[in-house]
Amino acid sequence: MKNLYSIIGLFLLLTGCTTKPGFQISGQLSGVDSDTMFVYYLNMAKGLTEKCDTIVLQDNGKFAFNVSPDTVYPLAIIRKPSGNDMMEMAIAMFTPIHVLAVPGEEAVITGDFQNYKILGTQLYQDIDQVNTAIKPYQEEINRLGREALMMEQRGVSADSIKQVRAEQNRNQNQITEYVLNYIKENPKKKASATLLNYIIEDRRMEGVNMLDASLFKGVMGTYVNPLAESLRTEDRRLKEGDKIKKGSPAPDFTLKNLEGKAVSLSDFKGKYVIIDFWGSWCGYCIQGFPDLKEAYTKYKDRLEVIGIDCRDKDENWRKAVEEHALPWVNVKNEEGDNDLSVIYGVSGYPTKLIVNPEGIIEYVVAGETPEFYKVLDELMKS
Repeated sequence: MKNLYSIIGLFLLLTGCTTKPGFQISGQLSGVDSDTMFVYYLNMAKGLTEKCDTIVLQDNGKFAFNVSPDTVYPLAIIRKPSGNDMMEMAIAMFTPIHVLAVPGEEAVITGDFQNYKILGTQLYQDIDQVNTAIKPYQEEINRLGREALMMEQRGVSADSIKQVRAEQNRNQNQITEYVLNYIKENPKKKASATLLNYIIEDRRMEGVNMLDASLFKGVMGTYVNPLAESLRTEDRRLKEGDKIKKGSPAPDFTLKNLEGKAVSLSDFKGKYVIIDFWGSWCGYCIQGFPDLKEAYTKYKDRLEVIGIDCRDKDENWRKAVEEHALPWVNVKNEEGDNDLSVIYGVSGYPTKLIVNPEGIIEYVVAGETPEFYKVLDELMKS
């Protein structure tokens, strides 16, 4: 096995770690058993770690450095264990210090990796004010989560566990109410924009709609706009998903196949159609191909399968179709306004639908289940 730190060093080299003036971060941390920490940068638009940096600590645990001036970046600061212990590195990876880097601001971190405080300019003081206020609720959520897990392991009744989970939800709702009220009272503060993820998902748009228009511009816009767009997309996905059910018409669509030819669902009217939303990155999707191939071979005189690849690069899609020898119609989803995964309310992969010869949905399922093929067999008897 390669040395863990050689792998990390290669990652740092390949990602081209650089620093630029704009956002300052400094502090003093105790309990760091080496002279090095790693900083990972999350690209908000892509949802990927695209930059990294290495921090050298002074003997007393003090550090200071500058990061990206162009956009808002969530950062994860990871301590490097003093030895090559894999378990220690795993613990370090799962216990980072999280800080949002905002150009023009300065964050000051003190404490240790288990109990740290972030202050500095007004932005971080405002965030700390909120974190202090909601801390009792968050601690209770964590305690209840551990309690529920232990109850599950002991085989406690589902009703008892449900009560604990309900109490968790009540505490989460308390956090949501506090944060929404804070945003309402401070719509122009940068901190209000950074607190949106504290809100339960189905109420985050309330927070977005309370923000002042100024926060959608300039550097804060690089943080707020992608999040707002994602929330709008998910809201649309939920609304559209309510329409995708047995007895409803399957929305028609036109997508391009491997040869670049337009393929529409309506092209197959008069046949049963299985619509399979999948991706080359989805292990469960790949595992389900043998059963789908068996059904396709069995019924292909009356049945067509349309595999709709989602969230993939074109080359990954083409490679997967060839590698797994997918014999049916293969098309690629288009993101944006015509994103079929949104139109069909797809929230998990794979998602499969059976559409009858009249274009009406007969069955919908997320994931792999034998029930899907039992339903298909019954339909094929008719």
